Amino acid sequence: MRTRAARFVGTLVISVIGLSPVGLVGIVPAQETPRPGGELVFVVPAEPPSFDAHREESFSLIHPAAPHYSTLLRVDPDDPSGTKIVGDLAESWSSAPNGRKTWRSSSSSRPTSVT
Repeated sequence: MRTRAARFVGTLVISVIGLSPVGLVGIVPAQETPRPGGELVFVVPAEPPSFDAHREESFSLIHPAAPHYSTLLRVDPDDPSGTKIVGDLAESWSSAPNGRKTWRSSSSSRPTSVT
């Protein structure tokens, strides 16, 4: 049996969704053909103290600095589900039964292992 508070919250959520701008205006269709270039504008709630990503610990640096760094692995940008992992710096990787992980990249002539 639902409590009065649970019913109230459910009604409130449905009301807010129904009155939201998306509910009133509808969904805007995507552009037919994507165009390269342009400017990416995003909001960061604070100004980073500096752009030295090795020194700063502030959250305000994560998004502005991210396009300038590569990682071993990343989420496949072509996978709409966001569940496929692809190599960024790593060309291949494997896991051993003992938990040791090994990555191979084109910039390294020998594999790099991490436990």
